Amino acid sequence: MPDRNEQHAILRAIQAGDDEARQKLLAQYTPLVVKVASKLTGRYIEQGLDDEASIGLMALRGDR
Repeated sequence: MPDRNEQHAILRAIQAGDDEARQKLLAQYTPLVVKVASKLTGRYIEQGLDDEASIGLMALRGDR
């Protein structure tokens, strides 16, 4: 995970419309989303195979 200053820089870049920074942030937090989904369901969740991981990532991305 990036340090606090790096996180702020990434967030500012995303707010300025930098899609590459957005993708970087999503990639950094994907393992956390999968871990939380696994903990909530009480079973192993595999990204790409389980709907729970996809739903969590959609929420992180802000999909509607």
